[in-house]
Amino acid sequence: GWSYIFYITGIVGLIWCAVWLTVVKDKPEDDPHISTEELKYLRENLDCGPNDSIPKHIIYPWDKFVTSMPVWAILVAHTCMTCCFNTLIIMLPIFMRGVYDYAVSNTGLMSFLPYLVMAVLMPVAGTLADWLRNSEVLTTTQVRKTFICSTFISQAIL
Repeated sequence: GWSYIFYITGIVGLIWCAVWLTVVKDKPEDDPHISTEELKYLRENLDCGPNDSIPKHIIYPWDKFVTSMPVWAILVAHTCMTCCFNTLIIMLPIFMRGVYDYAVSNTGLMSFLPYLVMAVLMPVAGTLADWLRNSEVLTTTQVRKTFICSTFISQAIL
């Protein structure tokens, strides 16, 4: 039945967790598979040595973080995008039935299509955004505004 997808997702998550806890180490020195050349490279190119430790108490500037207008702008934009996307996903089968007289039982592919498009476009958009920033075509702010606006426009068209 349909409930097995939850069991499969849970089992895959537990397997991934076990692999992660087995393979990933806190420090490069703890990894039994690291070569001496790689360890030497990491020590020479990172700002921490083998005896450096993570500070026990880090003071975060929460007051500046909470009162930052750019942070709030990104938070509001992301929340709006998520609400629009989820509304589109939830209402798509009902829209297809009401407007095109398409049976809800036959909307599986149509309901899956936005996720497929998102899975393809997100890595492409991320790579493009990195390229635009790294090649200094656009600033970080311009990249964010451009991509957020293009997402809103595409959702409005759909």
